[in-house]
Parts: sequence; structure tokens; C-alpha cells
Amino acid sequence: MKRWEVISNLLKELSKDNLIIGEVGVFEGKTTRFVFDENEKSIEEYDLIDPFKTYPDYDNINYDVRANQIKLNYAELKLEKYINNKRKIKLYKDFSEYAVKKFKDNYFDCVFIDANHEYKYIVNDIEMWLKKLKVGGLLIGHDFNYPDLPDVKKAVETHFGDHYFLEDDYIWWVKKGETLNE
Repeated sequence: MKRWEVISNLLKELSKDNLIIGEVGVFEGKTTRFVFDENEKSIEEYDLIDPFKTYPDYDNINYDVRANQIKLNYAELKLEKYINNKRKIKLYKDFSEYAVKKFKDNYFDCVFIDANHEYKYIVNDIEMWLKKLKVGGLLIGHDFNYPDLPDVKKAVETHFGDHYFLEDDYIWWVKKGETLNE
């Protein structure tokens, strides 16, 4: 199963209407398109966060072709074409640490993180976006145990110990208030 199928299934398990979803690290929106199209009737708001810029100190350029600004520009255009005229989807072109301030605590039913894959950024995203989740909300991330990206696993284990779940396509997730008491 692909990550977007896993996320879609987890959302359906929430059995909730009027979902408010955040996606941090969107790139060209493959996950966005599938999750939104599969769950549109139950989604009230889908907030996308991506600066479409490289991080000045990002060291993992060998793996992440997205760090190439030309590809980022193309990805942004591709995403904007998809979300055009979709009132439920909002795009925030900003780095995660700034975009998170635009949302109140306990706001989201689900946040999916697939942004910068360096340890300090992953830890920061987990800490910032977890506060924005409602109790019972899902914090979902990508690239756990992905070859050449050990920081994802390290950050998840450091923050959550063994209180997380793993799914297909390198997905990890937690449920606030059930698997976590935060």
C-alpha cells in the first residue's frame, strides 16, 4: 500500500465528518490528491504547508532531489494547478516553523509530516504540530526506516519511545490521547 492509501485508511478509521487536515511537506501533491479525492466528503479543510524553497543548511541534497529549486518551482505549479478552485484546500507557502503559528492548538484532526528529513527538523515538526492536534487526532509521518534516512526513525523513537505504530510505505503514526498522553 502507498502512503496516501495508508493515510486515507487511517482517516476513515477516525469515522469523523468535517475533518481538518494538515500536510507538512507537500512537494507536488501526490499524497494531497489521493487523500483529498478519496475523502473529500468528510473533509472540511485541508491545509498544505510547504515553502517550495530549500533550507539553507539542508545537508541531505544527495537523497532529496526536491532540494533543487527548479524542481521545487515545477512542483509548486503542478500543485497549484490541482488545488485551483478547491475551496477546502489552502496552501501556506512557508517553512513549517512559521506556518504552525497560523493555527491554534487542538485544531487538526490529522497532521501528516513529510518535510525536511534531518533530525532537528523532524523533532521540531513533531513537537510543534503535535500541539495543534485535537485529542484523538492522528500525527502521521513518512520515511520511518527508509534507507539513508535514519534521522526519521531516531526522532520518532526519541520522542515517542515505543508508543507509535508502523504501516506500509514507511509510515509511522500516533493518536493523541490514546497512544500518547500529551
